[in-house]
Amino acid sequence: MENTGIGAGKLVEENRRLAQELKQRTFELSIIYDLSNSISYTLDYDSFLRLIMESLNKSIDYDLSTFLIILEEEHKAKMVIRVAHPISKDIVEGVKCNVMTALGGLRS
Repeated sequence: MENTGIGAGKLVEENRRLAQELKQRTFELSIIYDLSNSISYTLDYDSFLRLIMESLNKSIDYDLSTFLIILEEEHKAKMVIRVAHPISKDIVEGVKCNVMTALGGLRS
């Protein structure tokens, strides 16, 4: 005879895991949906980047994020740094320096 208690326990555990995964996927899709609706009304880079960074912070716990936009035809670069929590100015300056150093290495 098969012990159905063990099988049922595994089934309950798998259902719990699948329910949690479904909840996470639904949350991620809601963020994407909200972001896509907001972006459709955004006309400038600053607002666009702010929306992306705010949405990113909803799904990923981070301390600092950086976006770099390079407009090659205009020979311009724009870096946006957003801190999610209070961080030392030295760390922020270090990130800026590292990004600019990496950017300089991309030139051919």
